[in-house]
Amino acid sequence: MTIIYGRRRVGKTTLIKEFIKEKNAVYFLSTNASGDMNLKIFAEQLIRHFDPSLENASFPDFDAAFQYLSRKSEDERMVLVIDEYPYLAESIEGMSSILQRAIDEYFAKGKLFIILCGSSMSFMENQVLNQKSPLYGRRTSQIRLQPFTFQETLYMLDGMDPEEVAVYYGVTGGVAEYLSFIRKDWSLKENLVNLFFDTRGRLYEEPKNLLNQELREPKVYNDILFAIANGASRNNEISTVVGKQSSAVNPYLNNLQELHIITKESSITKFGSVKSIYRINDAMYRFWFRFVRKGMANIEMGQGREYYDIKVAPFISEYMGPVFELIVQEYMLLKNRGNKPQDYITEQGRFWGTDPNRKKEVEIDYLGITESAYLIGEAKWTSEPIGYSEFEKLKEKAELIPGQHYYFLFSKSGYTKSFVRSKSNVKLVSFADMAIDFLKI
Repeated sequence: MTIIYGRRRVGKTTLIKEFIKEKNAVYFLSTNASGDMNLKIFAEQLIRHFDPSLENASFPDFDAAFQYLSRKSEDERMVLVIDEYPYLAESIEGMSSILQRAIDEYFAKGKLFIILCGSSMSFMENQVLNQKSPLYGRRTSQIRLQPFTFQETLYMLDGMDPEEVAVYYGVTGGVAEYLSFIRKDWSLKENLVNLFFDTRGRLYEEPKNLLNQELREPKVYNDILFAIANGASRNNEISTVVGKQSSAVNPYLNNLQELHIITKESSITKFGSVKSIYRINDAMYRFWFRFVRKGMANIEMGQGREYYDIKVAPFISEYMGPVFELIVQEYMLLKNRGNKPQDYITEQGRFWGTDPNRKKEVEIDYLGITESAYLIGEAKWTSEPIGYSEFEKLKEKAELIPGQHYYFLFSKSGYTKSFVRSKSNVKLVSFADMAIDFLKI
């Protein structure tokens, strides 16, 4: 039994259907309906697969259906897929226990391969994978299906300008279905307006719809995500924007973390700040709450294109800053392959803290830790080449971290000629070179 789970639209069903092509398989999609309706649909799938002549046959309950399936799979290898399992489990009391009994008593000696799939992250982790679940210990493997990496996004959007692909990655988070909406023959503006800034757009109401499916009180969650997307990163800042006490906001933040929509991030190394911050982990939510929610009145009036020109396009570079930092982390791990043990990156992330001498907050975009040194980097998604002054600033920030340092600068637009000629003790990496390296493998 394999458990497959992940956020909606990430490609779980597509992956499963590709796997069962030309296999002896029964695919059952649970629905958000009554238990009787789900049993009826499941029975129809079984009968259609095994005994089409028994068109009107039925089962009194799922236990009987599973007994029938066990007899059919005693001698022949086959696959049973139960997609959107949380809907089934919620429609029938004790469904996981019923399935556990079937696995232990009916399927154990047969040749059945079960795939349980679900989009409700919290349900799959707490009710299926958790040690308190009746199904605990029955799985033989599990897959939390992740969105595509930037490298994979480059391959999916093959032939497009890598800088534009980076933006598409930054607004979709690499979610397969969202990327499939992008038209290669359209400009960046045309694609973004068509997806987000038109009432008919495929992603115009996507976060609202997803939150309504997953959570109660979606308004509070909407307000929290709006606050984080627009600069509030600590509990007290978020609480102020939302208009609730910090203690009242905590449960909402915890739920959003369980859904992997936000993450609570800590500064890397003991030399940084002990205070954690909240960031939106899901890029599509971040883009939507940063830009789309503010402009909904304009979009509803048919002014989405103008709103994009005035309120979105001028700020894309700023928005892409944190996205570029994630691409840098992916790139550094890519280059990690083949490194000597003492140079192998074992931990990486962002750094922030207070410089006690200069009495100011310090942030470092990239910090990688190896056995022998710290790799310290700055990432700039700007339209201007980087000059030597950025290296000076980076070295100043790095004074907070004692030890051996190696410096890196990552730039979308390259570096000034004088900086390149200076041959400073820093590795200069352009985004164009990064894109080439990503596509080599």
